[in-house]
Amino acid sequence: MGTEIDLTVGSVMVDWSKNRRGRDQCMLFQVQDRTRSEIKDGDDDQPANGEERPGAWRLDRSLRITVPRLDLLGFTLETARVDDES
Repeated sequence: MGTEIDLTVGSVMVDWSKNRRGRDQCMLFQVQDRTRSEIKDGDDDQPANGEERPGAWRLDRSLRITVPRLDLLGFTLETARVDDES
């Protein structure tokens, strides 16, 4: 139970938080990246009366579009290598 927030690239979860705000990753997204989240069978958060459940939205953007934005923000492969080696 509780609210989970994650940043996932492909099948790798890069950042995760539960029951708290977590890191702000919104700088990677734009308004058009907002999509409906799939409701899984047996989801306890789904209201029985058919109303929209809170948190039914997610931000979704392809890696091909995200990489240039990451580079502009300073998150390059080179900075990742330097961080990994230190």
